[in-house]
Amino acid sequence: LVNDSTIFPYALDSMSLPTSWQELILLFSAIQGVILSIALGSKLKSSSPANKVLILFILSLVFLLFSGSLPKNEWFKFVKLAMGYIGDTVAFLYGPLLYLYTRKLLLVKMERREWPHLVPAMIFFVINIVANSIGYSNLGATFNRVFWLVVSACAFTQLFAYLYLSVRTVLYYKRTVQQELSYKPYVDYLLTIIGFVTFSLLLFLANFISEVFGLSFDVKFIDYNVAWISISLLTFILGYYAIINPELFRVKPRSHSSNSSDSPEISKIKEDLTALMTDDQLYLDPELSLAAVASKLSARKEIVSRVINQEMSSSFYRFVNEYRVQEFKRLVGKENTKHITHLGLAFEAGFKSKTTFYKAFKDVTGGTPSEFLGKS
Repeated sequence: LVNDSTIFPYALDSMSLPTSWQELILLFSAIQGVILSIALGSKLKSSSPANKVLILFILSLVFLLFSGSLPKNEWFKFVKLAMGYIGDTVAFLYGPLLYLYTRKLLLVKMERREWPHLVPAMIFFVINIVANSIGYSNLGATFNRVFWLVVSACAFTQLFAYLYLSVRTVLYYKRTVQQELSYKPYVDYLLTIIGFVTFSLLLFLANFISEVFGLSFDVKFIDYNVAWISISLLTFILGYYAIINPELFRVKPRSHSSNSSDSPEISKIKEDLTALMTDDQLYLDPELSLAAVASKLSARKEIVSRVINQEMSSSFYRFVNEYRVQEFKRLVGKENTKHITHLGLAFEAGFKSKTTFYKAFKDVTGGTPSEFLGKS
């Protein structure tokens, strides 16, 4: 039956596997992306907003990889035809999706609505459907070349713009939010992903410039095959992070429910956390981190961070520094510490540097150490 062309117009023996090792890499990478998307989407309803955007980003990449790795035979002609109507629309999705994923993963609030970021992709999708309906071959070689140049230039411009916005978001996080939450893995992970996408994009751009202007780069790796292989490795990198640091993909959206403190686990962590600070004086350790506190409590970092953020209306660094400031004030008032400089007392209270001390004191009290000492 399999070889009966009346039942199966295209016999199985007409199928061909990818004809080169490059196409095999693209195919395996696409399959890896599908598996990763299924894993991330297995609990989509309870998944974080960041993971939902990441799934869309991976699926866009999977579409690109499949379009470059599907065997060129009759079995896949209908699939390729359907892909043709989507065309390079996905090229206008990578940048916005990566940017939105960065902001959502770092829990940085969006400054405006999200849907306008997808407008360029929507516009090109409509244009591509119209062009496909007319038939690119009927539009002439000149039109096709100009169309390709304009679309490619717009796609590259948009991608680099969103890469810049993504990097700026990460730097903002490192400068402000991370100092408060003491949470570093997201930054390193995101910079790796953004850096890898940037590298792949530069390879594509070099090939684009070479083709447009007829230039010849005397560098072996400036080749479209290398660019395709480079971007295909992204799904393996994401899979690698999912294995070595699964917490990256378990981040939950911040909940503001009023009854969150009703959870026995949350209440116990809150109580034990306060005891660790008042009784054990963990804040005296200048290297104290969220991970160390979570380890003492035998709880996950995310849970401890949520207790501090939501139940105590604070951040990790502010929470710890409030104890340090109070300790500094206590030491200043003791008779046997008069011979110690005020900066020395700050170090004894757990502060690691003069800059951190002054910034934390201002943040907690609203005034400077000099103003406090002048009144005392």
